[in-house]
Amino acid sequence: MSSVARALPLSASVLLCGASCSREGPSYAEMVQDVVGGYGYIAGDDPLGMGTGTLVSGSPGNLHVEAAPEDCFFEDDVPRTSRKVLLRTLHRRSFKNKLQFLGSMPLLGEVLAPMMENVVSIEVEIKNLEREVLSAPSALRWYRGGMDAECRELLGYVSFVAEALLSDDVTVRFVRRTGAGSGSDDASLGDALRGLAGLGPFIGVAMEAEEDHALRITSPLLLGYKLAKFREEPEGTVLHRSASVEDGAFVFERTGFFKGPSIPIDPMSDEMSLYR
Repeated sequence: MSSVARALPLSASVLLCGASCSREGPSYAEMVQDVVGGYGYIAGDDPLGMGTGTLVSGSPGNLHVEAAPEDCFFEDDVPRTSRKVLLRTLHRRSFKNKLQFLGSMPLLGEVLAPMMENVVSIEVEIKNLEREVLSAPSALRWYRGGMDAECRELLGYVSFVAEALLSDDVTVRFVRRTGAGSGSDDASLGDALRGLAGLGPFIGVAMEAEEDHALRITSPLLLGYKLAKFREEPEGTVLHRSASVEDGAFVFERTGFFKGPSIPIDPMSDEMSLYR
């Protein structure tokens, strides 16, 4: 995975769904929630969207991208660092209700649902986690002295992605019934997986079919994120961070040595946030 994961086309979100997808029964979204919660991140709204430095507004599960990373946080001026994450557990889950699971993944479900006769479960494995962090000191210096007026004004109302938890190795494996032969259904499933992999260049997602029963996605997928926001206060410019959600709102906490009472939400902002 590159040191800076760039946002992939949003149209590719039909392949996998993030936290905003249907939660009726076990789903990929619930699996992602479990994974990111163990590392202190908010589950991503769109697996192929936001990278660090993306300006966002809105509420958890309903984020809006206001500006791409390269619009306001130039890589040369605000460096990113990436570090592999030591896996605390094996992130693998088996889903017995095949059609319900596929229903949360529009493209996979539409293509593969008719080929599940000899499949007893769908197994998803997430590996190769990487933490991407936007340099806070560099971001603050850039905000104070180098950023253009339009971006600076916009950041008075919206947040930006300060950290991202990514994976460039997600495998969706279809477990066949024991004793099932290599029949036409299996061949059709293999052909369908190879066909999906062939769509990769057109939707901006790197995929490969493994044998006749697995699809491996190697484009960086955003699993979780942390937000940051600059606020002008009597002490100067203060950086707030959010890595949690409470009652449908982001919870922002001050960094550094600035302590004090709660800060009211800017009435001009459409962002649902709590400040502490």
